[in-house]
Amino acid sequence: MGLSGSLLPAVGLFPSLINLSVAENHFSGLLPKEIASLSHLVYLNISNSNFSGIFPSGFANLKSLQVLDAFNNNFSGGLPLELSLLTSLRHLHLGGNYFSGHMPPQYGNMQSLEYLGLSGNALTGRIPAEFGSLSELRELYLGYYNELEGGIPVEIGRLSKLVRLDLSCSGLHGIIPAALGHLGNLDTLFLQKNGLTGSIPPQLGNIYSLKSLDLSCNSLTGSIPQELGKLQKLELLNLFEKFHSGQYSIRHRRPAEFAGA
Repeated sequence: MGLSGSLLPAVGLFPSLINLSVAENHFSGLLPKEIASLSHLVYLNISNSNFSGIFPSGFANLKSLQVLDAFNNNFSGGLPLELSLLTSLRHLHLGGNYFSGHMPPQYGNMQSLEYLGLSGNALTGRIPAEFGSLSELRELYLGYYNELEGGIPVEIGRLSKLVRLDLSCSGLHGIIPAALGHLGNLDTLFLQKNGLTGSIPPQLGNIYSLKSLDLSCNSLTGSIPQELGKLQKLELLNLFEKFHSGQYSIRHRRPAEFAGA
């Protein structure tokens, strides 16, 4: 749609509201704090708009909320900590904004979470090890424009239901943890454009469900593990640039974009 202007505080006058979507409009200004009074809200989609400023407080009141999609706005300040109190939340997308500061370790308490998107912000600090406690998580996007420190926590290897992991373009350093080989349901692993070093762990060859693997533009060394030959479902393999193999380098890339990333 093409609605514009501000979203009025009167939006909070519908106490029985369950679903609220104002996505794909041209709303600007602050997101009304009155939304936090919609205690029955299950679905909130404000994506692809122009909301700005600090994310409003009070969202801890939305105990029934399962989906919060704020992708591609202009929110700034720190990530809203109180969202970690929403025990029913399954889908949280805060990517494509200007959030800064560290990722709250408390986000690891959201035991119902299946999707977490924080890509495309200005986040710093380390990936919290607590994210490894998100036992229901299927998709995790933390890359693009974030300037993270440290490496990939080995605890990520505990996310047994994870299907997509995208940590690309996020400033990560260190080795690729062998524990990622425990992600038996993973079909997409994107770690490109970081500062990762060391060799490719042969344990990645145990992810038989893997379809897309991109490790390009890092500083990996050594030979390509023979174990990768077991990945019979692999459709995309990119080890391009800065990968120094004792034998040869495979350079192949099929363009892939994820709307959720």
